[in-house]
Amino acid sequence: MLSLALALLLPPQLGGEITGVSPETAGLAGAGVPASTDPLDASRNPAVLPWMFSGPDDAFTRRRAARGRDRLSLALRELANDLTIATHGGAELDPDTPAALAPFLGYAHDLGDGVVVGLAVWPSAGGESDVIRRTYLDIVTVNPDGTGGPAPYDVRDRWRLLQFSVEPSVAWRAGSQWTFGAGLALRQTTVDMQSATELQLDVLQGVIDEGLQPIFGAIGWGELIQQLGSERGVDSFQVDFSGDLDHGSDPMALLRFGVGWRPDPRTRVGFWYRPPSSAADLTGRVAVDMGADLGAFVDGIEDIVGSELLADPTSGYDMRISGVRMPQQLGLGVSHLLDGGRRLHFGAFWSDWSSSFSGWVAELTNPSNPEFVTFLGGDGSTTVDLGLDWRDSWALSTGLEQDFGDLWTLRGGIGWQRQPVRGTPLGAAMPFNSWHLALGASLWGVPAGRADWHFALVVSPPDRFQAGANDLISDFSYDRYRQWLWSVAVGCTIAW
Repeated sequence: MLSLALALLLPPQLGGEITGVSPETAGLAGAGVPASTDPLDASRNPAVLPWMFSGPDDAFTRRRAARGRDRLSLALRELANDLTIATHGGAELDPDTPAALAPFLGYAHDLGDGVVVGLAVWPSAGGESDVIRRTYLDIVTVNPDGTGGPAPYDVRDRWRLLQFSVEPSVAWRAGSQWTFGAGLALRQTTVDMQSATELQLDVLQGVIDEGLQPIFGAIGWGELIQQLGSERGVDSFQVDFSGDLDHGSDPMALLRFGVGWRPDPRTRVGFWYRPPSSAADLTGRVAVDMGADLGAFVDGIEDIVGSELLADPTSGYDMRISGVRMPQQLGLGVSHLLDGGRRLHFGAFWSDWSSSFSGWVAELTNPSNPEFVTFLGGDGSTTVDLGLDWRDSWALSTGLEQDFGDLWTLRGGIGWQRQPVRGTPLGAAMPFNSWHLALGASLWGVPAGRADWHFALVVSPPDRFQAGANDLISDFSYDRYRQWLWSVAVGCTIAW
């Protein structure tokens, strides 16, 4: 059960974990945080906030960065991707992946005495995908007598994800060279999904109907199906599911710490660390449908015993994935002012995916259909290992800016990251693309104005991924994925 586990992990280019949160840093492929004038970039390193109010004596500070004691950032960012899937069976799939458009809001206020507070509200992940996939049932065959091979069955594999983050920050300047910052992030995740999975027959612990016991003995339903399908090696059955999950009133909480260092007037260096988030459960109600595979088998058994065994092959379940965490991260940013109005930027961060995205288990409890208890035994509850096995990732980016007078700045950047996903993604929850190319521009407010406009385009060139064996549904094993993404960001910062 569950492609949602990987839907949660879709590449957050929309949110900017990879490509920069603000339009300024997005135009540098995620670099440039120490030199940013946008309060949104405190989401990466809260220690950059005082530099946005550093005054005209700072070599990095432009006229617009020194105005007033308040800065407001408003931005829109659109993400679109083109995805194709080549299945192991030779089919070419083109999932429906609608473009996503989302707002970003950032604010910073200079309290005086070197203390600055900030707030950012932004979507840290979001996406949607919908595709019809051909699968083959485990129990049911093409012909009623067990011949003809597994029966084909089309599954709708659909998911929709949104994760929003609210992030207050505070930072202070300690002398002319150092800044320090801390912040909190509260992230709420909602997942809407529909797909299928395979459950092992040994979960069917309920004892078979009394009318069958004189033939087979008082064995469980799972053991009966294994005996009847022994020649084909049947050991699982396919189940459809759909539902919604969220964190409820217990969102994930992440602390953020940052340090800024100015070794000389032309250089800024930023360090930041985000510990693992608090553990937050994903909970909700899902609908489970066993009709296509197990239900069809039971229909045949009903004809033998002459009584109804499973009137309704569907049931609602409470579902819980316990202890979901976002990984710890460690990052570095460097910005250096060159001659001729040029600025060179570098950024790097490490994400500890291997500690956070492994060992997830989905618990299904409280079935609404008492007939499920007859087949599953006990109270009808079961668990599913989601099979996550991610590895740690490094992300690197570098960019260059060029001022053209007081009105325009043009920028560009390139970013790379180590692919963290191992094993098989499901649906359109693709592995992260490795390369990102970015272009951006800023139109700075004229002396009479106070709004600065920023634009960014990020393109992730086509990337390929070969899947391995799929632990959740074997028909999705060994798929070949190809995707490319683009993101457009437009925003303005207003100072007063």
